Amino acid sequence: MNDDVMLFYILMLIAQTVLIFPRRLRRGGLYFYIIGFAVKISIDPTAKAQRRDIGLMEKFIVFNAIFMSLIATIYLALFLEDFFLLKQKIFNQELLPKIESFINQISLPTLYLFMWALAIVLGLFHEYMHMCFGRIVGIPTRNLYIATILGFPLIFLVEADDTKASHMQRAFMVSGGIIANSLALLVATVLLLLFPENAFICVVFYIVLAVTLINGTVVNIIAADGVVISMETAKYYGEKGIALLLLTWILTIILLVLRPLLF
Repeated sequence: MNDDVMLFYILMLIAQTVLIFPRRLRRGGLYFYIIGFAVKISIDPTAKAQRRDIGLMEKFIVFNAIFMSLIATIYLALFLEDFFLLKQKIFNQELLPKIESFINQISLPTLYLFMWALAIVLGLFHEYMHMCFGRIVGIPTRNLYIATILGFPLIFLVEADDTKASHMQRAFMVSGGIIANSLALLVATVLLLLFPENAFICVVFYIVLAVTLINGTVVNIIAADGVVISMETAKYYGEKGIALLLLTWILTIILLVLRPLLF
């Protein structure tokens, strides 16, 4: 890392430190000092909830989203080390050289532009689907947060008024994000097949794949969409649902433990 880039990052850290102190800034939406700061954008803070019951079609969509989450969970349980350490043959021979080429040819301003463009397309589409699915069942969206670290976009999230929503209504709203990630992954896969030598598209594909898998898995240290939708659906079905969710967690842990013996 050259001196100019190091100086830039030091200045960004100083800026983050300064931004944490003014109370007016904090009240205005500059939060998350540990990971950077977040900008709060009001969507519809005065919207009133008009709940409606979940129908058969909405339940079908929820179960499709749960199926996608289970696929992501199984994949990570079986190929966790290969996925993150890039040990799989396809990563070594296809993706890794292009990622290295991408890193070697991109400048810092271009990297910022690239990351913000990707985050806006992927993050806003994801949160927009949450908002749309929430409105269908009467869960209004209050605010949108964009969290950054060192100026790079890190997290997009929406603040919804779901305090009185049913478990299945919350599950339906969450399913919008899982479906959004799956659609984005489909588009990224098609682009990679059409332009297999493009380093930028290759990096986009890997980032979208990572986001889709991590956000979709039902076993996670963060309250990702896969965790939330599985828990809300389990609560909807009571003791049987909770038991099935616990069984899913146990089987996933067993797969993680047995993975070295299976492959």
